[in-house]
Amino acid sequence: MDHKRSTRFRQPRPYSGQCGMSLIEIMIAITISLILLAGVVQIFVSNKQSFRVQSSMTVLQENARFAIDNIRYALRMAGQFGGSTISQLQSSFATTAISVTGDCATDWALEGAANQGYAIWRTSSTTGSPLSGCIPDSDYVLGTDIVVIRFGDGVPVADAAVTATSVYARAETGNRTVLSLGSNITSVIPSDTNVLNFPMRVEVYYVRPCSVIGGGSNATQCDSTDDDGNPIRTLARLTLSGTTLQNQALVEGVEDMRILFGVDNNNADGVDLADAYTNTPTWGSATQKIVSARLGILVRSTTLDLTVNDTATYNLAGFSVGVPAGAANYLRKAFNQTVELRNLTRGI
Repeated sequence: MDHKRSTRFRQPRPYSGQCGMSLIEIMIAITISLILLAGVVQIFVSNKQSFRVQSSMTVLQENARFAIDNIRYALRMAGQFGGSTISQLQSSFATTAISVTGDCATDWALEGAANQGYAIWRTSSTTGSPLSGCIPDSDYVLGTDIVVIRFGDGVPVADAAVTATSVYARAETGNRTVLSLGSNITSVIPSDTNVLNFPMRVEVYYVRPCSVIGGGSNATQCDSTDDDGNPIRTLARLTLSGTTLQNQALVEGVEDMRILFGVDNNNADGVDLADAYTNTPTWGSATQKIVSARLGILVRSTTLDLTVNDTATYNLAGFSVGVPAGAANYLRKAFNQTVELRNLTRGI
C-alpha cells in the first residue's frame, strides 16, 4: 500500500511587536536633530567669541595698567632732588657738564633747555617729531604728546656703592644738589652724614608707530614692514642708563597719549590746588605752580577681531581722539587718571 507524503509549507507569522518608520518620520527626526545641533553649535560659537573678547580685554587692561603705573610713578617722583629746588640744582650745571650719548640736543638730557620745564615738560607736533635729535620723525606718532620727566630715584646709594659711570643727584639735604658721575661724587660735595646720592632718572615717554624697530627693512627706525608687516603703535621710553639715553618699547597697543597739567595760579592762598588744567603751562614761572597731571591713554587689543568695527571718538584727558586709520577691527578702551605732583610745589 502506497503512502503519500504531503509537505506543508508554513507561512512565517509576523512579529506583532515590530514596527517600521516611514520616510516622513525619518525626515522629521533628522530636521529636529539638525535644529538641536545648530543650537549647540551656536552656543559653542557664542561662548568662544565671548572668551576671545574677554581674553583680549584682559590683556588690554593689563597693558594699560602697566603703562599707567610706569608713567604715574615717574610723575609722582618728578622734581625729587633731595629737598633742593630746581634753581639750586640748575646753578651747578655750568661746572658739572656731563655728556650723554644719544642725547636729543647738546647737554639736553641732564640740563634741559630754556623755555622748558626741567622736572617735567610736554611737547607735541602735527608735522614731525619735536625731539628729532633723539626721536626720528618715523618713530613718532603725529599729534601725540611726548612727556619728559627728571628726578632722583627715591632710594639713595651709599658713596661706597655708586657706579663710576652712572649719574647721581648728590644732595646735601635741604641745601644744594649737584649732578655728578659716580667717579666724582666726593669732589663735588664732600662726604657727610646728610649727603645722599640719588640715581638720576631721565625718562621720555612717547608713542611710536611700531613695536619692534629693525624688524622690517629699516634697521634703526620704524617702517611699514615692522611687526610682520602690521606695525602696532607702542608706548616707548627713552631712559638714562649710565650716560646713554636708551630706547625701550614698554607697552604694545598704546595708540595715543595726552596730558594736561593742573596749575595753581594763586600761590598767595597757601593751598596747592589746581585752578585750571592746561597743556601749555608757563614753564619756569615763579607765580604758577603745577600741582597735578591729568593723563589719558588709548589702548587697543593686539588681536584682530573682524566682528568689531570701531568708529568711536574717545576722551583722553579732555581731548577728543578718533580711531587710527585702518585699525577699526580692534577692541580698544580709553584710560584717564589724575596724579598729584607732590614735588613740584618748589618749581618745575
